[in-house]
Amino acid sequence: MFRSGKIRISPAAFYNDVKHNAAVRDDEISRTFFIPTYRERLEGKDHLDFQGHRIRFGEDDIIHPVVVEDYFLFSLCDHIYYRLPTDFGADAALVLRDPIRFTQRIISAFLSRWSEWEPMSGPVTYYDPYRDYTKFKIPEMAKHFGYAYQREVRIVLRSKRRILTTLQPEFLTIGGMEDYADLVSAD
Repeated sequence: MFRSGKIRISPAAFYNDVKHNAAVRDDEISRTFFIPTYRERLEGKDHLDFQGHRIRFGEDDIIHPVVVEDYFLFSLCDHIYYRLPTDFGADAALVLRDPIRFTQRIISAFLSRWSEWEPMSGPVTYYDPYRDYTKFKIPEMAKHFGYAYQREVRIVLRSKRRILTTLQPEFLTIGGMEDYADLVSAD
């Protein structure tokens, strides 16, 4: 990757697989929110009346999932944190001296093949599923606050049209990175 500039960008659904370790495994196409119902349950109720609708919750909180179509995702972090190499099982890291250049190369390589996709990049917004109902506007750029220690930065490409097939990882060639990145190895 460092010398040839060949990278793999994966669909977001790829990360929701039991074969991944806990740091990698995440449901990247769903964001789940919870509406607490403990007050109502303490009063002996099993429902809530909201805008003329009765919402039954039984003995638990109300679960509200937000699901988006699959998209392509490339994850990075904004600095090396002591816990990350161990959590991700890594023995090397690519340190970008010019992250904007790296991001532009990935987006350009992707869009040269699939121009009908919308690119986004930037830091992830971490949210508390019980409190932050309006903290983010773009689900692809948000994550449960349990992952906040990762300080993730993302490059996201989402389709402007409905996806009719299952997305597969794609390989992009962005050129060598020696002039704007360093490879740091544990060896």
